Amino acid sequence: MDTQHIGDIRVGIVLTPRSGSEWVGAVQDAQRQGYDTLLLPDTLTTPSPFPALAAAAAVTTTLRLRPNVLAAPLRSPAATAREVAALQLLSDGRFELGIGAG
Repeated sequence: MDTQHIGDIRVGIVLTPRSGSEWVGAVQDAQRQGYDTLLLPDTLTTPSPFPALAAAAAVTTTLRLRPNVLAAPLRSPAATAREVAALQLLSDGRFELGIGAG
């Protein structure tokens, strides 16, 4: 199997869900292809990253999961902390958080 590992560098792929079945297939393909990290944009025109990444966590075992950059102005800190804790639990510690101005 070809791998996307380059020494100690992790290689990620940015995907955006268009439907549930397409999303599941795309994230499973990314894992099979050897990607290390799945990144999901966080904009007003893309699905919320928390449920999408939870779905990805349920159908993968090795992919690290993260919003590309979480748009902090769109969320309250308390709600974000709760969602992050849930994703960390459901992904068995594979969730990573990147925060930005959006």
